[in-house]
Amino acid sequence: LVYQLFLDASLPEREPSPYFAIDSAMGLVRLKKALDYDDDTQPKHHQLKVYSLSDDHFKINDRGEISARKRLDADQNRERFYIYRFNVTATDRGEPPLSSTAAVHIRTENTNDEAPIFIPTGNYQAYVAEDAQGGTPVVQIQAIDPDRDQVFYAFLLPNGNEAVSTGLFEIDRDTGRLFRNFFFEFLLLLY
Repeated sequence: LVYQLFLDASLPEREPSPYFAIDSAMGLVRLKKALDYDDDTQPKHHQLKVYSLSDDHFKINDRGEISARKRLDADQNRERFYIYRFNVTATDRGEPPLSSTAAVHIRTENTNDEAPIFIPTGNYQAYVAEDAQGGTPVVQIQAIDPDRDQVFYAFLLPNGNEAVSTGLFEIDRDTGRLFRNFFFEFLLLLY
């Protein structure tokens, strides 16, 4: 996934320029340090900040680093991205404790991370007459891609290559329709 973070900051105590760092390999987002202007007047144990957030997909540590608890998926709607929106609250340990909140928007962009799925099954059976003409439809193969990418069809050959035609059959790369091969009929005429 590709992460993009937007801060709509309403933290009067946070440093003025918005800051975020994204480590997409770890799914880690670092927020700019929240400032506590009472730091010089409060004992050290009161200066510590406690962070909390309002979304169970994420967690935040005592350094203000947000990370994903669960796999984030951009395939939740028909768009090529999904935006997670939640609030982060920073609370100091002074007396009385004071807090501020920032709105966090994390945009996940779709990547090709899911394989196509054959429907209704991965096993197809079809029957065709032995004297069927070349071009005779045999069976319709159908698959969907959870990433909403276009699916292309091909035969996987024993050598690992892909082809749209074998000796007996050919498949329409775009539709998945399997046909009797014209070329095989031509070979039979030669013998």
